Amino acid sequence: MTTLVSLASRQKKKNFVFITKKGMIKKSETNLYNIKRGKTMKAIKLKEGDEVVNVMLMDEGEVGILSNSGCFVKISIDDITPIGKVAMGVKAIALKEDEYVIDAKEIKSTDNYLITLSKNGIIKKTSIEDFAIANRATRGKKISGVRENDNIVKMLTIEKDCDIIIIVNKRSIKISTTEIPEQSRAATGVKGIDLTDNEMALDVVVSSGE
Repeated sequence: MTTLVSLASRQKKKNFVFITKKGMIKKSETNLYNIKRGKTMKAIKLKEGDEVVNVMLMDEGEVGILSNSGCFVKISIDDITPIGKVAMGVKAIALKEDEYVIDAKEIKSTDNYLITLSKNGIIKKTSIEDFAIANRATRGKKISGVRENDNIVKMLTIEKDCDIIIIVNKRSIKISTTEIPEQSRAATGVKGIDLTDNEMALDVVVSSGE
């Protein structure tokens, strides 16, 4: 399972936006997905070996897409033509043979910061303005500097400082983003959590108390 979407939320937004592991993006109008309770429906056509990474409910705006190599691209969906349910979509990010998409997020007009998390628990806060809107089907730029034997695993966009939760394979910790200094795109960040030899950071989310 990739994403759960509330039917009430669907009625407030015009489009479903799908991002796949192989870097495809598809925009389809929500009114195409009128499905009866208990029934199933094919929502997107996928290439062999591809899978959906995220599904977002949006009107128009921007999305950020992150690859396993740490390349990040911010693109506008405004010029992407809505297509049918079983269509495949178009290329969103250019990927090398060994690269794939690991995360994708809507970037709201009110978002000011991009939070990145590495597998070794390094966290960073960068102004969203450090990332210009790029053309679709480009590789983008490195989302962050990384230390030796480390790589970025997740990202998060926020409007203002808040409490976030860093999720590790065995536990989690809540911290405030006020404790994270704002740094440039090229900086590596600061330690967000101390990890043992068998631990790895997996995700970062906004605390539900926000």
